[in-house]
Amino acid sequence: MRHIWSLILGVLFAPLAWFLIAFGQSATSRGQSLSDFKNDFILGGLLIVGVGLLLGLIGSLRTSPLGALIASLVFLGASGFMIFAPRYALDVFGDARKIGAYDINLATPLTTGVLGVVGGMLLLSAFSPARWRAKPAPAAPAFDSTPATSESVEWKPQPEAWASLPAAPASTADSGTDKSS
Repeated sequence: MRHIWSLILGVLFAPLAWFLIAFGQSATSRGQSLSDFKNDFILGGLLIVGVGLLLGLIGSLRTSPLGALIASLVFLGASGFMIFAPRYALDVFGDARKIGAYDINLATPLTTGVLGVVGGMLLLSAFSPARWRAKPAPAAPAFDSTPATSESVEWKPQPEAWASLPAAPASTADSGTDKSS
């Protein structure tokens, strides 16, 4: 069941992360200026940090690595497409969409290499052997079902433990009689 949930998260988060990275890069580049610090720069930075946290959940939690593997294959496949056929990749991903005052271009994370870096990180996180194993079942308490018998229990005196005990008080019945006469 954990593989199915991880697969669903990977399939949903990969395109969402790509869009939010493109949105963040658009907002950051729009608000970037040496003389004027705009809120667009903060918005873009927050979007990129938020995407990093979401992808970090997919990449690092002890869930199935299938979601991280799917997201990494999407990102690395698109990056490979951009490297080996840039003209076709820009035709597919290069259309800018306007959302509010921002021009969102899905090719921006490809041309800057951000998706390749994120895809590589997710791919490495998917190959952790501990993530592919199921959680171990809790160990049952050790219980000896054999009944204790006099043959199975051997008693050994421990005089060193008796030495630490306080001495017994003298009996009052013995103190009144004189045995010397």
